[in-house]
Amino acid sequence: MKQATKAWMEKSLKAILEEANLDVPKIHGVHRLSALIKGSTNCDLPISDDELDSIDDIYIDMRYPCNFGLLPSGFPSKKQAEEFIRLAERIYNSTMKLLKGLRKA
Repeated sequence: MKQATKAWMEKSLKAILEEANLDVPKIHGVHRLSALIKGSTNCDLPISDDELDSIDDIYIDMRYPCNFGLLPSGFPSKKQAEEFIRLAERIYNSTMKLLKGLRKA
């Protein structure tokens, strides 16, 4: 999974916090962002804790380029990369629906 896909998910979650007039922390962990959303809003994200953990496992700080893009088990397979892209699309589409709901409230 490319770094941009992970960033897409992160920015989507931060948009929910922003639209709900909550502080947007300067963090990169999607699991922590999701927990903030669930604990501070009535938004229900269609993503499991295991999926969030998988996304966070892929993110390796850019300061460590030799490890860039590695899962704990090595480079993701094509199938895993495709799954993460579908997950990113699901998060983005859900975010857009949630944002429309927050704007009406």
